[in-house]
Amino acid sequence: MSNLRHFELDTQSYMDLIDGQEWELLVSHLTVFDFRIQLLCILSSLTEKNILESFSTLFWLEYKHWFVAYDNSYMQHIFTVPRFAPSVVRYPYTHWPPACTSPDFDFDKYITCLHLLSLNSVPHLLINTTTIIFNKEETVTDIELFTFLSLVKHMPLLNSISFRDLSVLKYVPNDVVVKQIRSLYIQDIDARANIPLRLDINRLCTIFPFLQRLNMEITSRQDLLLLIDRLRYLSIAKVVLYYPSSIDQHSFRSLSVTRDWLIKKSRRLQANKNFTCKLINNKIHLWMNNENVCFVSCSRNAI
Repeated sequence: MSNLRHFELDTQSYMDLIDGQEWELLVSHLTVFDFRIQLLCILSSLTEKNILESFSTLFWLEYKHWFVAYDNSYMQHIFTVPRFAPSVVRYPYTHWPPACTSPDFDFDKYITCLHLLSLNSVPHLLINTTTIIFNKEETVTDIELFTFLSLVKHMPLLNSISFRDLSVLKYVPNDVVVKQIRSLYIQDIDARANIPLRLDINRLCTIFPFLQRLNMEITSRQDLLLLIDRLRYLSIAKVVLYYPSSIDQHSFRSLSVTRDWLIKKSRRLQANKNFTCKLINNKIHLWMNNENVCFVSCSRNAI
């Protein structure tokens, strides 16, 4: 293997693979060497400094400029950066940033997906984040909502958001339009909400008018029509039509969605029948063409 110049390793192992001095003997001829090793067992007496010590020699830092980090989270692993720098992170952080042989390495700029469990003191330096998954279960306060909207404003590459349910949209100011979001996933309908779901869907269409992809549950066929006709840029939709558990089979069939029904009821699909739908029980997949659709400009304040 004397001609080998680039080697990458991604595996699970015990402690015997994290000896930097032994690796020096094997990889000194390589131009690029990257690895990510999930540790199956770690001696309780070892510290982060102990684990990274053998990767802190002149060979690694000065001669090769290869830098290694150790993530002491629930999936403990050791890895080279920037190749295996974590791109998906939960906030609030528990073990962040990882310990690294390069003290100046900026882990934040490699985060592309942020799982938000809280909105307290969220950093605004995550400029490369493209996706936010917002899983806060408690009611969102005005201050938290302001923080969230400010966070979105400071993420120029952000284009995808996932919410636990639609309830958070009730608190967004009426003059807010978030133009940059192209993909939205609503994990569940808000069964606890006192405001009818259709009002929340109207708010969704107003706040995110440029959505291209949507994945959510709805409670009626009329909700589906509302989404199709108001979200003029929407091209891919996956919706689950939520029925009460007590509904009988006859009623289920009478409420089903068909291609002919969509063309008959949707103004958009009447004007442009170039779409594909796949119907599996109460799951509806739609692929729609945006050509020849008349777009309406919006004069609201935009983020």
